[in-house]
Amino acid sequence: MSPTGAGQHEPIAGTSRWDDERTGVVQERARLSEQLAQAQRLDLAGRLAGGVAHDLKNLITVLSSYLDLASGSVQDLAPRVGDGPVETILDDLDQIRQAVDRTEALARKLMEFAGGDGATEPVDLHRAVASVHARLAPALAEGVTVELDLPDDLPAVRVDTDGLEQALEQLLRNSNDALPEGGTIVVRARVTDTAAPGGFTSGPRPPLDAGRRHVRLAVLDDGTGMEDETLTRAFEPLFSTKPGARGSGLGLPTVLSFVQQIDGMIDVHSVPGEGTTIALALPVATDDVDVDERPVGDGAGRLVVLVDPNERARRLVTEMLATAGHRVLACADGETGLRLLEQQGGDVLVAELALPGLPGWRLVERARASRPRLPVLLFTSGQAPTRTTADVRMLVKPFSSERLLQTLDELAP
Repeated sequence: MSPTGAGQHEPIAGTSRWDDERTGVVQERARLSEQLAQAQRLDLAGRLAGGVAHDLKNLITVLSSYLDLASGSVQDLAPRVGDGPVETILDDLDQIRQAVDRTEALARKLMEFAGGDGATEPVDLHRAVASVHARLAPALAEGVTVELDLPDDLPAVRVDTDGLEQALEQLLRNSNDALPEGGTIVVRARVTDTAAPGGFTSGPRPPLDAGRRHVRLAVLDDGTGMEDETLTRAFEPLFSTKPGARGSGLGLPTVLSFVQQIDGMIDVHSVPGEGTTIALALPVATDDVDVDERPVGDGAGRLVVLVDPNERARRLVTEMLATAGHRVLACADGETGLRLLEQQGGDVLVAELALPGLPGWRLVERARASRPRLPVLLFTSGQAPTRTTADVRMLVKPFSSERLLQTLDELAP
């Protein structure tokens, strides 16, 4: 054996392996750091979206309600000015209403991306699907047909109604866009054991409650489908699965957000040139609440303490309530609302959830400390409440005068 030359050394055993492990650790740390940064960016985007949507919904509530009032006032003018001018003005108001509806849809998408309102109730899927189908049918491309495949004995699901309809509407629009030459969209629902083979096995999803039944609501099309690269990024915010600049990149992320809020699951299967299937696992309602009937009382003449920091919204809600015969004590902050309840009483507390200084849930707790059975109605712009309190009704903005009064009547006196 020849002696080792000057300046030369035998390699230390295991050094290469140690370097490889250290490199792997560094790479893993870099990957985790990038994931954390991405999560923080998405959280910030969600917070910004939620703030913008909250302000938009306040404005939409005011616009929608004053449009209703304006339409009624214009119709009252018919005996004096004739039907012709009145119809012209009503047509103009209808154009404004359509623009407001589109703005509301955008605000709803932003709010769902930010986290939704988390309020669920038993929902009849037959009604929800039929409602969305009727709304979208006129907008479908030429040659596109929709088939509904829902069993008659389908159980109610416990979801957020607006979130479900928005998610279904988005899926139908996506399928429609994937059928430029025409084709078929199928909306299918089945009660399923999601743990069974062939169940929800792809796409982002939270764990399901294994002891609870779910309804698999699927939207299938025989359209263009998605390439693997597109499919892997389909739920990434601001990434559009549609060619060019046609999509906003918020559609499928809002669907995913809705599913996560209800502890459901989403499954995606797509083959280029063959079509796409997107299925949602929706939890079956476990109670026996009738989804078709709600008790409604007269409730008129109650003394309402109204707390809303938005002056225009506060003035508008006051007008809605006063028109129905209620008396209103209105203020802009929770502390003042508590003083009004203490000094002048009040049959019901109506308040915005997002209040300056004293948050809505804290206001409810302090008001209920001295009056445990005080009926409470809280307004929300769709932001998920961080606290829960029994016997508190939630009303998501924007809302109509009819919806406000009906919800108020449903509160026990």
